[in-house]
Amino acid sequence: MGKIITQPVQVEIADWPDDKIDQYPHSLPTEGTANSVTKSYKEGKLDQERYYGDDGKMYLDIDYSNHGNPKMHPKVPHQHKITYDDNGKMHRDSSDTEVK
Repeated sequence: MGKIITQPVQVEIADWPDDKIDQYPHSLPTEGTANSVTKSYKEGKLDQERYYGDDGKMYLDIDYSNHGNPKMHPKVPHQHKITYDDNGKMHRDSSDTEVK
């Protein structure tokens, strides 16, 4: 089972089947506590972090795996910026910006 932990305002731990952890965007909540971080663990190892802004909407994912696709995700860890268009639709960039 995978675990999801939300910090810093409140800590929520939920068990998720490992096969659900990899299914974006269902692996972590798309909205959370304002100015918090949600962490996903797979097989006891940190797999992903999702950051939430003042409005509780996600704005950044940091992935600690290549999602089983090293050609598409050669940099580990890597980050994906999340933006919203004028209609409120979420866009997660596909670039692999290295986390430094």
